[in-house]
Amino acid sequence: MVAGCSEAYRLEVVRPRAQDLRIERQGWERVRVDPLEHAWYRGRMRAQIRLDQPDWRWQGPDIPDSKPPFHDLFTDPQGRIWVVRQGPGRVLEEGLQEPEDPLDHFRRPRWEDSWILDVFAPDGRYLGAVGVPPEMQVEPLPRVDGEQLIALVEDPERGPLVRIYRLSLPE
Repeated sequence: MVAGCSEAYRLEVVRPRAQDLRIERQGWERVRVDPLEHAWYRGRMRAQIRLDQPDWRWQGPDIPDSKPPFHDLFTDPQGRIWVVRQGPGRVLEEGLQEPEDPLDHFRRPRWEDSWILDVFAPDGRYLGAVGVPPEMQVEPLPRVDGEQLIALVEDPERGPLVRIYRLSLPE
């Protein structure tokens, strides 16, 4: 079992037949949130809540200026640990930055995340980052088996597809 709190890049690995492991990655850089991206996500969150509560006013803390250390975690049959991180936001040219209709935050989004996959060996050694093609989705989580990564891909013309990628990992 792999768990972590995304306030820090720190993971706890509980293994049934081996010593538990703690991984803390040093030297990684936080991904800053572009000011326009920040404003768009705040508008989308406000629009989403106001669908149920039209009079709702923002009272909590603001959206952070940087993205969390990681978004999700998963393992593969080889025992490697995969850390899904948000990369810099990407502007979607057809999207609207400040839509008049709040539902257009969802129908015509202006921003989407890019993704980074960090890979750790079963013993906790950092193996490196794996580039993620822009069309690859991380929800649902990809599946990795050996040197293949299987993931959902959004094809604008054909809808969702499953694609198999060949991995090239450092030893």
